[in-house]
Amino acid sequence: MMNNESFCNNEILFFVGQTYSNRNEEVEGETMRNRCILCLFICGALLYYALPQLTLHGNSLATYFSWSWLIFLFMAVAGNLAAVLYTPVTKQHRQKEQVQIRKKLRSYD
Repeated sequence: MMNNESFCNNEILFFVGQTYSNRNEEVEGETMRNRCILCLFICGALLYYALPQLTLHGNSLATYFSWSWLIFLFMAVAGNLAAVLYTPVTKQHRQKEQVQIRKKLRSYD
């Protein structure tokens, strides 16, 4: 049987852990977004340097390789672009929006 003091300590640790993990999720979300943007720039640089070298016309093995390489590149671009565009809104961003709404409500224009 647990005494009341240890139960309270466990609750505090639980809530502190929750706060810490939420903060980490926000940081991880921001670093993931930055990583995806970096990957988009790298994909653009790869396309810029590779496009003159690729043979897109003909019926050779190089043509098949070029088209498959382009398809995989566009899949990477689409995945990273979707990750950037559809990242969930963090609590910190929501709080900033709520503060801005409150300020607009308080203005007497």
